[in-house]
Amino acid sequence: MRTDRNIVLFDLFGVVARHQRPGALEKMAARCHAPVDAFTAAYWACREPYDAGRQSASEYWGGRTARAVPTG
Repeated sequence: MRTDRNIVLFDLFGVVARHQRPGALEKMAARCHAPVDAFTAAYWACREPYDAGRQSASEYWGGRTARAVPTG
């Protein structure tokens, strides 16, 4: 549905989207073979454009794994 009005949706207490489960970041870091601290920092660093729909999933995740996974 398209509209000319700006709409703000507040999702409090996981009504629209589920809260992240405990241990989720650790599992994602492990799948990327990245240290948890580095993965967590990269995961949250540019989250706003992704959540706002200004960045595709592949752009967001490609950038996150590149920042979190050690090279060499």
